[in-house]
Amino acid sequence: MASIEIIIRDEEGRVLGTKHYGEEEFDIGSGSFHEIEGAVETFKQIALPEIERTLLEHEQTRFGTALKKGRRTRLRP
Repeated sequence: MASIEIIIRDEEGRVLGTKHYGEEEFDIGSGSFHEIEGAVETFKQIALPEIERTLLEHEQTRFGTALKKGRRTRLRP
């Protein structure tokens, strides 16, 4: 059975978060094209909000730290 591990790192290589997705999140059934395609869509619906939350939390922390230190910071596009 397939599994996926996502490691999110900042620009300096520090790990911001990791997540392992096993069989319960990535069920490809019998392995037909249709089932794999459906599993990928389901995986995206599960994983993308978690990835977005991790990135937003990191930027919020970075921004708050910069404000506390009195530095002006610009949000990245």
